[in-house]
Amino acid sequence: MYKYKLLILFISIIFFVINCSTPHSDDEDNSSKVNDIIINEVSNKVPVENSNQIDLELLAILNKENYKQDIDYNWYVEYLKLDIEDKISTTDNLNNDQTEENLLIDKYLEGYYFLETSKKNPLNALLSVYKDGFYKVTLKTTDDGVVKEYSVVIKVGEPVLPDLYVKVNIPKMDKLSKKDFIGKFYLNFSTTGESVNSGNIELNANEMADDWFDTGITVNPFNSFKIIAGTHILNDAAQNISSIINNSDLQEYDSIGYSLNNEEFNYITLTPLIIKGNNFHSLTLSKSGSKLWLKGNLYISFLMWKNDNTEYDKFIYLKGELNQNNTKININLNNIYFSKIFIGSFGHKVPFNNYYVYFGPEGTNVDELDPKNKREYPGLPYGFLLGKLGTNGTVFPISTEYSYETKRILKVLSF
Repeated sequence: MYKYKLLILFISIIFFVINCSTPHSDDEDNSSKVNDIIINEVSNKVPVENSNQIDLELLAILNKENYKQDIDYNWYVEYLKLDIEDKISTTDNLNNDQTEENLLIDKYLEGYYFLETSKKNPLNALLSVYKDGFYKVTLKTTDDGVVKEYSVVIKVGEPVLPDLYVKVNIPKMDKLSKKDFIGKFYLNFSTTGESVNSGNIELNANEMADDWFDTGITVNPFNSFKIIAGTHILNDAAQNISSIINNSDLQEYDSIGYSLNNEEFNYITLTPLIIKGNNFHSLTLSKSGSKLWLKGNLYISFLMWKNDNTEYDKFIYLKGELNQNNTKININLNNIYFSKIFIGSFGHKVPFNNYYVYFGPEGTNVDELDPKNKREYPGLPYGFLLGKLGTNGTVFPISTEYSYETKRILKVLSF
């Protein structure tokens, strides 16, 4: 009996030592892993379809232990549009229920590419590319139900990168000519991937009018980028484009606001500015803050209705400007019972009327300027600044600031 207990103790000690001496981790991942995809240009391996054709040999490099494992490998190719992304990867939606016909779409796109996987070695494939552009090459591995992807982007030839187009969110103004548009926006485009900064460019209203306008800024959508737009320029180098409606953390340094009867200063947080009642004698519009105003005009339309003690009320239209030389405007409100004040650096004449409306890149909240919702995006404010890459790109909102963070693979190989 004693010997039997000693034997059990001895076996337990041996098991404990072996278990402790064997390295392991609950987080250890022994499933397939692709370390790299090697791509080399080759010749005379496939028939030549056109003069622009480039043939590329693809070879996946794995961890050593993965070569002997039973792993399924599938290659896919995606022609990447030169646009902002609306999804991370076309292979994200691939599943085991796909038909051979659907899989063929990922292997061949007429006029663009043809992909053929080696029958002897699934880690090896041959890609023929017929058109200049960017292509995403992906190897998908399936190991015991665990699916992984490894991708690289290749640039073939010299694809033409798109320009940034912008537009204000207003309907077509068939009754107006370009001379009926006044003012401008300021815009800055920057990207970290190529350290590009456009500087502060001017978007003139009489050039943009009611249609898409080519800024001339070339954009590489494989890099993250940022756009800042506004109504005037200040003296701060890091944030020198400002607008009527600022973020709260900037208001103490630069803000456009108003006071009634020379009392409390109020930030403008929404335009047009609406003032109701007969209790006010004066309105002051002014710039407040410590930053100098270097460039740009803010135009103001005062639409006012006065009780004239007659059968009909009297409509009064006044206009004014704020700029670096004139940072304050005073308006008499005696007997004025309703005021609607448009303020901005971009404006147009109102069809069939003699007055103008103005707005900043954040737009203005009015319904009467577009009662039938004919502007391109009725859900966004009237005059809201929009952008897209190229003439057929995906439209995105700019307003005063737009940041785009690309999720695409950063490794780009050129051929």
